[in-house]
Amino acid sequence: GLATMYLTAYLFRAAMRLASPGARFSITETVGSRATVYVAIPAEGRGQVQVSANGMLHTLEAVSEDRAPLDSFTSVTIVKAIDGRTVSVSKA
Repeated sequence: GLATMYLTAYLFRAAMRLASPGARFSITETVGSRATVYVAIPAEGRGQVQVSANGMLHTLEAVSEDRAPLDSFTSVTIVKAIDGRTVSVSKA
């Protein structure tokens, strides 16, 4: 029983080390980064942007910082993180 418990703990620790750096992602790391509008952002609503961080492409919810509509494929800069999945962007 005790040996099985230690073996299980060892296997869980080994599995945690296999996680890629992109899996450990913090939205605050994207502030100041360039991104591309993926889903158009209306003046008073939300859209989506794609940004590369830690070697992976992440899709985030986004709002327009200056309340101007932003079309898909527009290059933007991430100005601030609003919450754990939404950023505020401005045209680059």
